[in-house]
Amino acid sequence: MTEQALQPGVGGEAGPTVPKADVRTRTRGPLGRLARRPGAMVALGFLLLVALTAIFAPLIAPHDPVVQDLARSRQPPAFLDGGDTTYLFGTDEFGRDLLSRIIYGARISLFVGTVSATIAMLLGTTMGLIAGYFERRVGPTILRFADIQFSLPFYVIAIAVVALFGPSLRNLVILLSFWGWATYARTIAVTVSQLKRMEYVQASRLQWSSVARIMRVHLLPGVSSSVIVLWTTSVGGLILVESALSFIGLGVQVPDFSWGSMLGGAQTELQGAWWVAIVPGVFLTATIVAFYVLGDALRDILNQPVPKDH
Repeated sequence: MTEQALQPGVGGEAGPTVPKADVRTRTRGPLGRLARRPGAMVALGFLLLVALTAIFAPLIAPHDPVVQDLARSRQPPAFLDGGDTTYLFGTDEFGRDLLSRIIYGARISLFVGTVSATIAMLLGTTMGLIAGYFERRVGPTILRFADIQFSLPFYVIAIAVVALFGPSLRNLVILLSFWGWATYARTIAVTVSQLKRMEYVQASRLQWSSVARIMRVHLLPGVSSSVIVLWTTSVGGLILVESALSFIGLGVQVPDFSWGSMLGGAQTELQGAWWVAIVPGVFLTATIVAFYVLGDALRDILNQPVPKDH
């Protein structure tokens, strides 16, 4: 029987307390270690706030983000001289409320980043499991395709895709999804190649377990930490790529808009109404940094290295 520590209870009576070993076990878990990292918690809180704001944009946005009011064109933010609390972050050159556009723009930016990263994760994880398990047969072919993709200039490919299929949100998501699978595949293939030599995997093979069962029961849990870290950091990276493409006119097209397209449309406002570019730029930068900070913390907590970009 496990010996329990005693402490004074109500009325001076001794009462049982949680054993210290159990407390240490709980606080040493992934969530407990994450909670002890202030930077990671701030990043997580900020990302949750941005996500909830984007989801409930129709309820939160104070104005219609596309309604123009030229009489209020380039109105300064409320914290500057001439500003008005009606337009907290000011207005753009067409008199549209910047705060409302930031809130609605987050929808597109987060949608592209999370959906593209998720599709890339599913495709890359599947290819990585296959390449790592069948490392002498189809594995080299899959990894060779990944190496070829790493060697290609992304923005040249993006321009070619836009020229062939036209700029649209759907084409952007497809492009980013199929471009991001290679990092997952290579990372997971290396891990699976090591895991399949473990005794418990060999024992499962001797019991005539199917390949699908071995991958699902033994290999997939072993690579889950790497997948989580890669997904977290890749969302931030894909939001950055989407913003860059939208900035130069190859990404999100009107009437849709994202933070990147807002920056692209505000290039001529930097010397006058600078807030039209700075405000979305601050939110874009903060969101990307938050994803990387959270991913870095998860990497340390889960003890899984993140591969360098090729």
